[in-house]
Amino acid sequence: MREWTTAHPRVDPLTNELISYHSTFVAPYVRYSVIQPRHTKSLEARKAKPSPINRPIPGISSPKMMHDFGVSLAHTVILDLPLSLDPMNLLRGTPSVSYDSTARSRFGVFPRHNPDLIKWFETNPCIIFHTANCWEEPATLKRDAALHLLACRLTSPSMIFSAGNLPTPAVRPVPPEYAEEEQCRLYYLSFPLGDGGNHDAVIKHQWALSAIAFEFPTVAPAAAMRNARYVYGCTTGRDTYAAPLGKAAKIDYLAKMDVATLIARGEADPPREVTGCVDARTVREISDPALRDAGGVVRAGAAICAEGRGQERG
Repeated sequence: MREWTTAHPRVDPLTNELISYHSTFVAPYVRYSVIQPRHTKSLEARKAKPSPINRPIPGISSPKMMHDFGVSLAHTVILDLPLSLDPMNLLRGTPSVSYDSTARSRFGVFPRHNPDLIKWFETNPCIIFHTANCWEEPATLKRDAALHLLACRLTSPSMIFSAGNLPTPAVRPVPPEYAEEEQCRLYYLSFPLGDGGNHDAVIKHQWALSAIAFEFPTVAPAAAMRNARYVYGCTTGRDTYAAPLGKAAKIDYLAKMDVATLIARGEADPPREVTGCVDARTVREISDPALRDAGGVVRAGAAICAEGRGQERG
């Protein structure tokens, strides 16, 4: 238990770099590494582009349960969420895994090879175990540049505790602005990359693309770290992935979501920040031919899209 590595390290499809992070119970709590491919291990290459190895991530103040992160072609996103993993909690009479529904969620964005330039963005409390994709948006003006992240956002720890056959702890009263229904949805977040510093670190967009429960996301490997059109994942006939104590959440469908179309719709007519949703249809409304107006969520083996139709190319 000296340290544990993310369950989802990334390999850049262009440079073949391996990007990873490692969590610990003691400060600085998270360390970060970029491993160069073997064929670039010459002395000249290392001098031209030094890679961080086991570098501390500044700004994290306590041990957290971190499972995944975001990686684009040029940036990394560390998720500092209010889900702690600290054995010292046992001395305080609380579980080693705990969720603080009154604390903020933080997203640390930095250039891939320089974690010291991290910029923190804060928002409502949530849990994210899996990110789907991360990419930069080219801009004519540097101040308009942005980094985009797609992630499966949970508003409750119930699925985590149920998986461990543990009762979900009572949730402390939260401020009205933090109150949300229990859900696990695919969210779109857009982080400005301008030079304003942390005082200008405000998330530009943050809303759900679809109202369906969505987890275990993936994109076509050739489209990773780019503006991929489709994200594939799992969903259920229920509104959330919550499950009875000791039982696994039931996956009923495979979903193919046209995220490019949904993001464009959301930017043209933005939903409410944090709690808003672009496509509010249920699984039944999407999958029933008599109810859906375009695309749908479908059972395994079918080829109907969550929004639009087609195949990812490249």
